[in-house]
Amino acid sequence: MVEKLVMETLKIKEDFLINVNNLLNFVSADYSQKKEAVIKKYDLNFSDKFNIFETISDLYKREKFHSDILYTILNPNTPQIGEVARRGKFVEHFIKILDLDYKFIVDDTIEISKEGHSPVWEGSEKKHGYIDLLITNSHNQAIIIENKLNYAPDMPNQIVRYMKYIQEQKFGKDKKVDMTVVYLTLIPGKRPDINSYHESFEDYTKLIKDAKDGKILKYRCAIDSNKDKGSLIKFLDNCLLSIKSTDITDSSVMLTKVYLEQYKILLGHLGGNVAMLEYQK
Repeated sequence: MVEKLVMETLKIKEDFLINVNNLLNFVSADYSQKKEAVIKKYDLNFSDKFNIFETISDLYKREKFHSDILYTILNPNTPQIGEVARRGKFVEHFIKILDLDYKFIVDDTIEISKEGHSPVWEGSEKKHGYIDLLITNSHNQAIIIENKLNYAPDMPNQIVRYMKYIQEQKFGKDKKVDMTVVYLTLIPGKRPDINSYHESFEDYTKLIKDAKDGKILKYRCAIDSNKDKGSLIKFLDNCLLSIKSTDITDSSVMLTKVYLEQYKILLGHLGGNVAMLEYQK
């Protein structure tokens, strides 16, 4: 009797292990197919390549890390890379992916800043904030970049506070300002809750809502399956193409090329992981 029970138990265990193994093989095969679909959808043919940023630390998961890299790429004063960026017109390439409905003037008056302090009077008190990246010129034009590449939550009235600061304190309330806010994420989907903005910012909330086709608030991503929309990876590709014909010293061009390519691979890894997240759950 005992021997029979032992045999039946062993058989149940064997069948269970076979079923688990079959299930794991199915899930693994299905996951691989899904992963290939994501790679194809977002054109991530470099998703398995080595990336130096990911071997250094986990800082690449943080918002400030990406702001620092974008600032380094766009800033013409960055040692070595900045000169290549100026000749390669990196700022113009970034502006191009935004598809603005006005001509943003890139000349000697352009300024690029990161974590710009922007105190704004809100109701009964002054709120302090920091614009992740800001591109301005002396022609009353501004591009505010709100970095959500790590999918950080939005602060209350964040976007309209920045808009109010630019209009009323940076340039002047009576000036006509061409202003665009770029809401930057890894993949499409995340959006701010515009309807939650305080009534004291009603004028700026209305500007966002009334502007057709996202003319004030632009949604841009690191990777995007919509090839008609500019993505960060598309921007990096355009920068890489532009430096092929520069007459900068080889060492500066090579350094810039490696920096851009490595950041492109990092964005592919991070964006691909986020795109797979729902299936992984």
